[in-house]
Amino acid sequence: MATRIELILKNARMVLADKNADRWTDEDLLSILDEGHKDLCQHSEILKARVEVPLVFDTSFFPLPDDCWQLTRVTHDNSFMPFVTYTQLDQAYVNNDSSWRTQQPISGPTIDWQTDTGQPEAIIYDRRNMTEGKVYPIPALADTAAATFSSPYGVTTGVVGGTVTPIFGLADDNLNISSPFGLLTDYAIEPSLTCYYLQIPGELTAVTDDLATPIMFDTALKYYVIGNAFLIDLAEEYQAKGLQQLGFYNRELELADKTSSRDHQRAAATRTTYRTGF
Repeated sequence: MATRIELILKNARMVLADKNADRWTDEDLLSILDEGHKDLCQHSEILKARVEVPLVFDTSFFPLPDDCWQLTRVTHDNSFMPFVTYTQLDQAYVNNDSSWRTQQPISGPTIDWQTDTGQPEAIIYDRRNMTEGKVYPIPALADTAAATFSSPYGVTTGVVGGTVTPIFGLADDNLNISSPFGLLTDYAIEPSLTCYYLQIPGELTAVTDDLATPIMFDTALKYYVIGNAFLIDLAEEYQAKGLQQLGFYNRELELADKTSSRDHQRAAATRTTYRTGF
């Protein structure tokens, strides 16, 4: 049974009048398809993903997946975390403004809020690299909860603080984790962040690869392949055909954009309440 990519290339070759791959190799068309796959996802924002990201004590930064393009929502311990800027936190200290908070904090930002510690309350989304996120305040062990250390050799408890899960080895009462790889000083705080984000699809390198986009948009990808294949040909008549096919692609792209904006839903029925004078 042919794969989705094989069917797209086969249907594209019918329009290109190149069923025997005399003008365009599969490698050439696959390269164009990979570009179109990314273009469709980027402009329609149709590809979304979710990942659990562990926090680390004493640092406000956390890594984001390589395929993360934009964060759209973050929760911690089943609580929504608002997105804030450096300016908002500066003003929160100056004006004693807590309107950005979703829950009552233990204490507000200090004059040097970048060094505040405690349980995570918000995501700082500006002035950062695309490959990392930042929380406010800096995650720290709680003062009252007992820590639990898990390892392949069992569980050690009795340390003051939050929940700590070392990756390797044993834990002692001083929050030191020993392992064959040396002393570990970073401790993941639990529960982790749940990050929702717009996803960048992986590279397509073979006709057996899976497409991340829904199958209903394979026609759009076919138009993209045909249009760009024609455009790389120097013949004038092919240039016009290429622009025509890319026009068809843009039409399908608009549909993908509308579908994404409605979160792939269509209400079965709506009810409107009217105010009358009677």
